[in-house]
Amino acid sequence: MTISSTVRKAGPFDGTGSQTEFPFEFKVFSAGDLYVVQYNETSEVETALALHEDYTVTLNEDQNEDPGGTVELNSALAVNYTLTITSSLANLQPTDLTNRGGFYPSVINDALDRAC
Repeated sequence: MTISSTVRKAGPFDGTGSQTEFPFEFKVFSAGDLYVVQYNETSEVETALALHEDYTVTLNEDQNEDPGGTVELNSALAVNYTLTITSSLANLQPTDLTNRGGFYPSVINDALDRAC
């Protein structure tokens, strides 16, 4: 997959007191690759939310052709709160290419996608 954007962030989304679904448009390999944070504008406190406890994720089926998905909070984001979705992927390069091994372009593409 070619990368047309290096932005791995969605939001901040302003809380309305009724909205629970928030889209993001960057590639991830699993729901656990996301870092979701809510910020209380009144108290100026930032809180990391927990997957399955505070929110669920629906990923688009083909992350190469249609990256992203939707984060759904278990309860609506309150007024005076914002929500930001970003990547939690570590800055590691776990792909190991060996001499005389099979060369699969998808392996290289995924490794490079992780780097962004």
